[in-house]
Amino acid sequence: MIVASSNPEKVFVDTSAWFSLLVKKDNNHSLVAENYKKLLDNKIPLITSSLVIGETFTLLLYRHNHLSQKPYFFLQLIGESPSIETVFSSSELEKKGFSLLEKFQDHRFSFVDATSFALMDDLKIETALTLDSHFSIMGFEVIPLDKNEF
Repeated sequence: MIVASSNPEKVFVDTSAWFSLLVKKDNNHSLVAENYKKLLDNKIPLITSSLVIGETFTLLLYRHNHLSQKPYFFLQLIGESPSIETVFSSSELEKKGFSLLEKFQDHRFSFVDATSFALMDDLKIETALTLDSHFSIMGFEVIPLDKNEF
């Protein structure tokens, strides 16, 4: 996994990071939580998409007891945090995502991944908080960083 070499101006947060952050039993929870806290402490704006929110909500809903409040806590976190900006999908963004899926058929990118790459490109975001290696395959820098790197 590539690690970010400098302090990013803004960071895209992917489904894998949101899930790991919210699920304490996840193997990567501590690492993601530590890096998430460092980003917030350094006042780095966090960007996510409505498609990532939908994917994360669904993943939380179906990977936990159906009575779990985690999916709803996640929506509350996204809605109330002044550090998190949600970018809503558009037909233009989705068309760019479809183009990336066609261009990179040799990789198994999801539609949400492809639209995330397009969004990051549009907004000139170079770094993602993610556990998904597809972001580094597409040339983005990724966090989680080693404890001493941020």
